[in-house]
Amino acid sequence: VADPVFVGHCIETGADVGAKIVAKASATEEVGVMVEDAEGRVGILEYSELSPDLAAATTDSGELVLNAANICNHFFTTEYLKRVAALPMPAHIAKKKIPFADPATGEKTAATKKNGIKLELFIFDAFVHAQKLVALEVSREDEFSPIKNANGGPADTPEIARSLLMKQHRRYLSDAGAEIVGEGDVELAPMVSYAGEGLSAYKGKKIDSFPVIISDR
Repeated sequence: VADPVFVGHCIETGADVGAKIVAKASATEEVGVMVEDAEGRVGILEYSELSPDLAAATTDSGELVLNAANICNHFFTTEYLKRVAALPMPAHIAKKKIPFADPATGEKTAATKKNGIKLELFIFDAFVHAQKLVALEVSREDEFSPIKNANGGPADTPEIARSLLMKQHRRYLSDAGAEIVGEGDVELAPMVSYAGEGLSAYKGKKIDSFPVIISDR
């Protein structure tokens, strides 16, 4: 769903490229960061190409110098895309776990560690060709919970993302005046409310039986 705040911000400022960003959770978080090169062009430096020392560098106040994490939620005008579509883009090295055939038996084997290299192209490498790029910092709690690991992992799992979504919908109803008693899943369908609006009918209503799935107004 196109975020009306983000899209509106990009259109209002006359940007041909927009990017949502969040503050990094830590210096080692595996996210690209927004940077400015020596020519004043803004782009994204991928985490795999960021040295540990630079990733950990801080300001006098203790904040990470490279703290604007790209969450891959972008805005492009069609004119911009037509202009950059034919431009060459650099290839990036990505180390991956790649299944392989055992030379002795010919059997397919799953890799237990990163054993191969893939070359990847990133759409945000075209950012440097923007005539005007704007960034909008958003709440991590509301807008960013990547899924990179299986449930049971330390971070970035489906269960963590699901939990944050349930908490967000619970908060929307509470802010609208609903009384939610007890713990349990609360889910709002996107057509019911996009960002907590349109829930006035739940003001004063008590919700104490779970799970709650509200799929229509």
